[in-house]
Amino acid sequence: MKDQYEVTTRDVSSVKEVLAERFGKPVRSGTSDTVFWRFPTTTVSMWHLVGRDGLIVIDFQPTATFQQAASAF
Repeated sequence: MKDQYEVTTRDVSSVKEVLAERFGKPVRSGTSDTVFWRFPTTTVSMWHLVGRDGLIVIDFQPTATFQQAASAF
């Protein structure tokens, strides 16, 4: 049975697909797995950790103050 906290690449792809349908094609941040959508007033970013106890983080920040945060993980 799949661990209820496991995040798979399929999960990440599904979330990214939903966001792309809403916001358009994302921009990849360098060589990292972080992607973002930049708009005049808001920037949406998404990053993830795949595996047991993994996570998917979606962050909304004002574009004027958006700084690509390096993952602490």
